[in-house]
Amino acid sequence: MPKTSIILPVYNVEAFLPKAIDSVLTQTDQDFELLVVIDGSSDNSKQIAEDYASKDNRIKVFEKEYGGLSDATNFRVERVN
Repeated sequence: MPKTSIILPVYNVEAFLPKAIDSVLTQTDQDFELLVVIDGSSDNSKQIAEDYASKDNRIKVFEKEYGGLSDATNFRVERVN
């Protein structure tokens, strides 16, 4: 189990998502999982996240109906606990 879980809520940010994911991947501590929660996006955010996940097994992509930032963050937390 990774030492750290990073939750990245995503809603229609395809222009910024690669930079955000790359930023997480270049951290010095590599013992983490990146949980990307697609929160009802209607753009290509899910495809971008899935492309990254196919190349790095630390990335997991989840999709849910839009619920906002807090709801997207709590989505995964509820499933872990």
